[in-house]
Amino acid sequence: MESIFESLVRFSLNIIYIIFFYHRFPQELDDSHLGLLKITIEGAEYWDSASSLMVRAVGFVKAALGDPSTLEGENKKVDFP
Repeated sequence: MESIFESLVRFSLNIIYIIFFYHRFPQELDDSHLGLLKITIEGAEYWDSASSLMVRAVGFVKAALGDPSTLEGENKKVDFP
């Protein structure tokens, strides 16, 4: 016999399944090819660079004249606890 917690989890999964996944997986939640993944994000990295065409053109000219650092954008790393 299922506990109340297991029943609530099953009910919640059915609601989420019906709303979001029924059209892609019509075999219900008991399909042996269907699984649930838990993803934990530990960090992220992004690059920021000038987006204006004129700013990029000036950067290419500076790089052609010998300053390669002008092509690089800002690079940041974010760690999640």
